[in-house]
Amino acid sequence: MELDNNPHDEYLAEFEKEKVVWQELAQGSQFALDEEGRFFVSNTAYIMTGTHLRYLLGYLNSRLNEITYSRWYCTKLGSSGTRWLKQHVLSIPVPPITSQNQSLVAQIESLVDQILAQKRDNPRADTRDLERAIDELVYRLYDLTDDEIRLIESKLSKDGSAGA
Repeated sequence: MELDNNPHDEYLAEFEKEKVVWQELAQGSQFALDEEGRFFVSNTAYIMTGTHLRYLLGYLNSRLNEITYSRWYCTKLGSSGTRWLKQHVLSIPVPPITSQNQSLVAQIESLVDQILAQKRDNPRADTRDLERAIDELVYRLYDLTDDEIRLIESKLSKDGSAGA
């Protein structure tokens, strides 16, 4: 969302909600959660409100999303930059929540809550193990085989990151 010179109250109210926030220009997926609705963003940053934001946050920051986004949607900026355009992010095919995957979604949300809690206590906390657990759950959302996961992981390792 972008503020114009005469924003409507309904539009401004979106900023006061819990929301996912991201920069248009970043090195990899760097989506964040504004839990208290305290932050407004200006140009080159976006917000997304709605339900199941922790699931969405976990998915958007996953390695699988980063590599698929970098292959199908993104504009590359130099050797490591990515342009996370709003219209592209909104078209990412995030798996819908169903009765079959509700347990996986709940696990992703729980892991995101653990990461958020650790980062609140220590912004430099090492949450790589929790992030890796989210990646594994995202693979399970797609019922990927071990061979498919190895292929993705080898591509990530070869590139050094998903966005390379």
